[in-house]
Amino acid sequence: MKLRVAVAAVRALTADGQAAVGPVIVEVPPAYARMIDKPAVASRRESLASAQYQLAAALVDPARLLDVDRGDLRLDDTFRAVMDRISVRAAEDLRASYPRRWPARVRISVGGAELFEVADEAPGEGECSVPALERKFAAFAATPDALDAGVADEVIKRAVAGTAAADLRALNCLLSSEGGRTADARVKGLPRQ
Repeated sequence: MKLRVAVAAVRALTADGQAAVGPVIVEVPPAYARMIDKPAVASRRESLASAQYQLAAALVDPARLLDVDRGDLRLDDTFRAVMDRISVRAAEDLRASYPRRWPARVRISVGGAELFEVADEAPGEGECSVPALERKFAAFAATPDALDAGVADEVIKRAVAGTAAADLRALNCLLSSEGGRTADARVKGLPRQ
């Protein structure tokens, strides 16, 4: 799903997130409006597909956007209050570029002013380069329970240099060994990139 586009728009409009916003209206093509309009979530999967959850995270808890495990959903009163201010609407005028693009128009009320952003791509989303991978991984590594710096550097090096299934297995082994904190014997024996 292209909630990343709406998340990027919210972050751009609010100087990378702030909770003190009024209503947030997300407009998307009719084909997927119902898919992302999930004002109540009860599972990890629902949270990942919910515009309300994802945008509330962008506004009050940006590190949660990178929490792929989501073992504990954040649903406290503060978070729910932000989710309740977010609505999703189908916009016929955005239908033209779908499914080639997954556009979103976001309108936010902040201090009496209405800000608005139209996006059809999240910044850096289509970029496939070593610097893009390093930026994404640096953001991920800055979250709680992230890999230690040495393992993170090794993962970046191997991900960039990897060209075969064996490289993916080595990465998986590296990441799954004690949460990435210590490499097991199979990883230690692999050649360094």
